[in-house]
Amino acid sequence: MKTSPSGADAAWLHLDATAHVPLTCQRCLGSVSLALRLDQDFRFVADEATALAQDEESQEDVLVLSRDFDVLALVEDELLMAMPIVPMHEACTSERAPTSGDEEVDVSTEKPNPFAALASLKIGKA
Repeated sequence: MKTSPSGADAAWLHLDATAHVPLTCQRCLGSVSLALRLDQDFRFVADEATALAQDEESQEDVLVLSRDFDVLALVEDELLMAMPIVPMHEACTSERAPTSGDEEVDVSTEKPNPFAALASLKIGKA
């Protein structure tokens, strides 16, 4: 038990979790193992109205304490929210998507203008 910002006793939960999640790199489509780390505090309050009122002004997350509170679901949700939207290697060395600093990708090759071919189809119109 700690005290809440109002000075009353409050139940708190400190979540410290680490997980390694196998995902697919969106650059090269290879597998990438991402390390997720959580270090977060939660404060419990009696009802939803109190949680909504105090959540905006507090640094910790405010949750409603109930008899059927599912801690595993909370850990799962927090780990899912910690995952990147687009998982990628820091430096892909795949032939499909080279992004490492060792290789230089030539992006200066200009593609022909697709409308230039249409200009050759014009028949002597003045």
